[in-house]
Amino acid sequence: MTQEGRNTTCNVLVGAQRTGKTSFAKTIADLYPKKVLVVCPDDMESKWWKYKRITTAEIPALEKGRYRLIYDPRDKMFLPSITDSFTNGMLILDDSKVYFNTNKKIFDLEVMLVRRRQANFDVMFMYHGFSAIPPLLWTYATHLTLFNTIDASQRAKGKTPQWEMMMEALANVKREAEKNPYYNEIISLLPTF
Repeated sequence: MTQEGRNTTCNVLVGAQRTGKTSFAKTIADLYPKKVLVVCPDDMESKWWKYKRITTAEIPALEKGRYRLIYDPRDKMFLPSITDSFTNGMLILDDSKVYFNTNKKIFDLEVMLVRRRQANFDVMFMYHGFSAIPPLLWTYATHLTLFNTIDASQRAKGKTPQWEMMMEALANVKREAEKNPYYNEIISLLPTF
């Protein structure tokens, strides 16, 4: 594993279906200078089909390129396998609600978030709304990419830092989405000194 001494990013994408999250993520992935691994809940999203399909056993040998991995909910070591073997690249978790829906999986999420710096990988989590995001994720998130969402986001109010700023941005995104349904804003969640 190569240590490059840089800060890794943790970008949370939030938006309803058909607002452009996957197209946005794919554009970033296609331009990313290192390897990219996209984890999909199934193999239904055609935007990822050109990426080589692999298994968790193949992750340690990955070199520069674009890959997709289909989630296997029967494999209890699926998430730890990724965390333990993926380095020096970008990890994209499409439809992230599927992967982090139990306390054990929330623990796996925290391990992944803590280890990403040592393993030198950026990570992107994709959600349809605020209410599905585990509160733990906000502790590590560096950016929020906000698309239009119809989520009942008030349920997440007490669990989300910088809530007011996010809701102001969401109001602006909703206004702009009336003209352009793919409009989004990227918000830095990093502290300013």
